[in-house]
Amino acid sequence: MVITHSVIKNPGEKGYASEWNAEHIFDDENRALRGSSFIVAASDSRDKERADYVCDGTADEVEINTAINNLPAGGGGIQLLEGTYDINSSIIISKNNVSIEGMGSSTIIQTVGDIFGIHADTKTGISISRLKIRGSGAGNPMNVGILFENVTESRITGVWVTWTSNTGILVYYSEGVIISDCRVWDGRAEGMYFSGCEKCSMVNNSVHDMDWEGMGFGQCESCILLGNLIYQNGRNGVFFSFTNNSIVSNNQIKDNDYANTATYDGIRLLSSDRNILLNNRCMDNDRYEINISNAACDKNLVLGNIVYGTDHVGAIQDLGTGTELAHNITT
Repeated sequence: MVITHSVIKNPGEKGYASEWNAEHIFDDENRALRGSSFIVAASDSRDKERADYVCDGTADEVEINTAINNLPAGGGGIQLLEGTYDINSSIIISKNNVSIEGMGSSTIIQTVGDIFGIHADTKTGISISRLKIRGSGAGNPMNVGILFENVTESRITGVWVTWTSNTGILVYYSEGVIISDCRVWDGRAEGMYFSGCEKCSMVNNSVHDMDWEGMGFGQCESCILLGNLIYQNGRNGVFFSFTNNSIVSNNQIKDNDYANTATYDGIRLLSSDRNILLNNRCMDNDRYEINISNAACDKNLVLGNIVYGTDHVGAIQDLGTGTELAHNITT
């Protein structure tokens, strides 16, 4: 389909495509123009003329939030073109069933202050994908890259998050949230954290060089941690606190407690019951590779893990009640 634009939008201009494309010429008028509801361009995007909203490089959350607010009541898609979007306050997902998709790591949401990058509260059917969220530098990080609160049946996939003063991706009191194929690094707290959640998953992510835990679960139920790469974080690689009936499987967990304090572990369970730790590879974490850390941990299964290191305190510590240990390779 060939599109000839008769009007080119300038930075700062915004509005519906129908307001400016009346003279466009299509050689196939019956063919759909695109899959997204609205297209938003950054001030440095190359092809601004196809955008519904064009940002000017200052408080770009205004145009993005306006696009979200103008979606149909049932939701829709926002496509962010390549370029840098400087935001002074959060991008707020104000409707259910909203998808925000970038063009990969060339779509950069950059926070100017200590704020949340993207925030959804009491929503369902949210999808965030293929974009990068970052603070503007070591002296000016953002607070949290993505914050979900009371969100259901949603996903975050293919997202890069860096330079956070708090957690990279933080999910509170939510159900059915999947975080997959994301990379989080160089932040001051956890890489990814679920609190008070049920039936949530972290799958095929990479988290490294965070000051606190790589991945954490607090007061969660029936969650899955699968196929992640977790390394060189300041505290535990994985920390389960008051979390039950969950699975930690097929993860690579290496070189956590990077300051060598002998205080933190590869995988640590605290007051957590009936969890399965299966087929993980834990190596060179500074205290224990796997630590069932108190008697309030009950009936956990630790099976088929490879745990070793050259200078750790020990391979597996079991202070729990009713722990089943089987077929683990330790050195």
